[in-house]
Amino acid sequence: NLCINVILKTLTFTMLFVISLISNAATIAVNNSGNVVDFNDSFCTLSEAITAANTDMGAEPLTGDCIAGSGDDTIVLNFNVVIDSANHNDATYGRTGTVAIASNITIEGQGHSISRDNTLACTNDGVNDEDEFRLLRIASTHTVIINDVILSNGCLDQAINGSENVNGGAIYSSGIVTINNSLFMDNSAANGGAIYMQGDGHEQVSLNNINNTHIKSNSAVQGGGIYLSLIHISEPTRRTPI
Repeated sequence: NLCINVILKTLTFTMLFVISLISNAATIAVNNSGNVVDFNDSFCTLSEAITAANTDMGAEPLTGDCIAGSGDDTIVLNFNVVIDSANHNDATYGRTGTVAIASNITIEGQGHSISRDNTLACTNDGVNDEDEFRLLRIASTHTVIINDVILSNGCLDQAINGSENVNGGAIYSSGIVTINNSLFMDNSAANGGAIYMQGDGHEQVSLNNINNTHIKSNSAVQGGGIYLSLIHISEPTRRTPI
């Protein structure tokens, strides 16, 4: 009986711990169409929401007006997000419109879009211009789920081939990304006009990770839709238009 009681108590504690982890995840609402990082403007922009999720903090001066992240958070888009400048410039990966994603998150688009401002120039002239940047970058080891989002007009110079900083016009992922019910269009890059996935030679990606998603009118020197680097593809069981 003593052994049974110990086992039951252990199971109860484990269940409560797991429930606590699940319930602690935050839902962070993006309530502005811009992407400015301003900690005193009463808005939670997409880059601020990503920062809140990355840091599990929401108080100024780190993330401004977003609530604090907590574990595997969900970011909800309540507006179409238009990005007019890069918020992150990495020596290896180049310019990204938003802060790099460095935690496990789900982005619920609710049919809204994330796009680079279509008034910005996109020229394949061999010059890495400040107005040319991708939309999202997912850092290594992190898992991101993207639901019901339109990602468009990301731009990286196709004339600068052979460098990581011009790959992935909409998304550059070194982590694990699942995309559902979304649309990628009018994005461009040297490799992976829409999506560039970078592995370590051992990772497997199933095309089941991309469900009911249209990838069209994107361009690249290689992989106008998707480019996989050092990643093995497992057998898909669903058809995905690419």
